[in-house]
Amino acid sequence: MLVLGGGVGRAILWEVPAGFHGWAFVRNGVSTCAPLETRRFYIIASTLPSGEGCTSSPAWVSRWRYCRLEIVRPDGTRSVGTLSKGRFFDRDSNRHFLFVGTDEELHREGGPRI
Repeated sequence: MLVLGGGVGRAILWEVPAGFHGWAFVRNGVSTCAPLETRRFYIIASTLPSGEGCTSSPAWVSRWRYCRLEIVRPDGTRSVGTLSKGRFFDRDSNRHFLFVGTDEELHREGGPRI
């Protein structure tokens, strides 16, 4: 029923560098940045070592989406990360945010410094 009603979108694969903890984000609609890539079922949201990323693509629609986190090591190997409850879209800054860490770390950290 969700698919028929337009309630489910393409899954999001967040790629963050190994060792990163805290708030990662992707800023949308930046003309000097590359468009979002897709891989199989996923829209790819990649960040730099600082946790910041950007794309010329518009923001993905904020409907229900499956999210996956992959930790990318310098040698290119990957592992699946654990997602916290810290995920949201800030319309004013046109950024999607993801907290990389545990829910306990999210609770201690609070919201991102926008």
